[in-house]
Order: sequence, then C-alpha cells, then structure tokens
Amino acid sequence: MLPAAASVPDLLAENGRWMSRGQLRHRETRTEALATVLDELGYGIPHAGLAALRCWGQTGQRPDGWLCAADPVYIEARLDHVLVHSLDGNVLADDERRQLFEFLQRQAGDSQRQFRQIGGHGYLFGEPRFATAGRSAALLNRAEPGDDLPDGADAREHDRLTGELQLLLHDAEFNRHREEQGLPPVNSIWFWGGGAASQCDQALPPLFGSDALFRGYWQSVGAKHTPLPEQPDILPRGFVLILAGSECAESTTDRFLRALKRQLALGWIQHLTFVFADGWVLRLGRSQLYAFWRGRSWPNWPAST
Repeated sequence: MLPAAASVPDLLAENGRWMSRGQLRHRETRTEALATVLDELGYGIPHAGLAALRCWGQTGQRPDGWLCAADPVYIEARLDHVLVHSLDGNVLADDERRQLFEFLQRQAGDSQRQFRQIGGHGYLFGEPRFATAGRSAALLNRAEPGDDLPDGADAREHDRLTGELQLLLHDAEFNRHREEQGLPPVNSIWFWGGGAASQCDQALPPLFGSDALFRGYWQSVGAKHTPLPEQPDILPRGFVLILAGSECAESTTDRFLRALKRQLALGWIQHLTFVFADGWVLRLGRSQLYAFWRGRSWPNWPAST
C-alpha cells in the first residue's frame, strides 16, 4: 500500500517510467485501504469492528467488548451542504488531542462509557452501543458525509450523542484558542467503525509495516506481521508491504520501490499490485516491465478524489 497518489508527485515522477507500464484503475467507491487490499487478495472485507481492529494493532492486545473510533473533525457549513474535515495529527497537536479527550470524558463520559486517547487516535468504549459511520473521517476528508451517516432506530443514540458533543465543544476553551489562531475548531466527533474485534484463522501473506488497522487485522487472523525490514531486498515471494504513514519517509518508499523493480525484473516476483490510499490501483506484471514501447511516464498523475 502506498500514500495517496496525488500527495507524492515527486516519488511518482522518479518511478513513473516503469510503473506506468502497468494497468491503472480507480475504485469508484472509496473504501478503507485495508478493505481494498483484502479485496485485491481475494479475501472477505470486514464490515464492522474496524475501530477495534485498529486499537488491537496499536496496543497488541485484543480489546474487550464494543468500541468505536472517535475522530475529531471540523464540520464546515456551506450554503446547501456541509463538508467533513479530518483533524488528524498534522492539524491537531498532541497536547490539544489530550485536552480534547480529557474534556470529552469529563463532560460526557462515565464509568460505563469512556472516551480514550491511544496514541494519535481516539475511541469511545462501553455501552450502550449504537450504529456508527462505516468510513473514517480521514477517508472522507473534505467531502460531504452523504450516505456515510447511520440512520434508522439504531442511529438515535449516535445522533443524540453527536448533537450533545457539538454543543459542548462550541464553548470549549481549547477551541477558543484555536479560533484565535485562525485554526479550525473541533466542532464535532466522527464516530465510525463500531463493533467488537472478531477473531479467526486466515492464511494471509506476511505483512510488513506499522499501520495500526492492518496490523490489527493480521493479528485477528493469526497471520505474520513485522515492521518494515531494514533491507528492502529481503522479502518473501508473497507479501503485503505498507509504504504509507508518517513513519515511512518518501526516501524509504523510493528505496523500496526500486528494490521491488529489481526483484520483478529478476523474476523473484511475478507481479505487483500497488494500492494507493486514494483508491487508485496499479497492476504490473514482469512481462509488462519490459514493454519499453510504453516507457513514457504518466504526463500527469490523476488528482486525488
């Protein structure tokens, strides 16, 4: 898996000549990268409990009971619609995130329902459970919520809690400080991925990388997972490689891409499938690598959608 294609133009410019010989397509429905990778591998896609899997990947321990992700967001109201803006670690500082979750627990939590910050992510643990969005705020960033919001009787608690938190956040002190600095306030919480962490056996190829959601899923099915190897040439014939995230510098990604090209050229690998975080999927076989008549780089990489 690679970062969003539009976010790494220099990286793709360096590797575009050989990568452009493959077949590129875009998945019309934006899904979490984990679901896209599992689909490409021919495995079933988890439809619930994604937050629990992400938590499992962060802590290394299977969480008990029901929980959901609680992502801080800025809801931008326009004339006839609203946009959801994800406030991730690049937008919300660590101390602000800590203050936020202390505030949420103090104002809306109790012994049965707990708001917790784990690393750079937030969660809501405990009962009563309720319907949540199926996609993360990061995936939906700068888009309309549309059909992502839950509806029906199971969504009543979601709507009640979201409305209550929006009122509380409106007067929060850390939000006043952000607005004084010209920064978007945390004016809502995006609840998604609700459920419990399931567990089963599945013969997945080994995973290399530290993405929490991927690691959690691999742990849940008893599959092998390790951090990125120091030497990019030391990879098995079948694998899933995560080259995205703040811990994976562009220089590291470039080094691995060049190593993958060498392994493909030598026949150690027969084909590669690149899954980009913004829904682009590129398939490249060994025979296509030698299609020199297709050797021109992409003139313009498709913009992120």
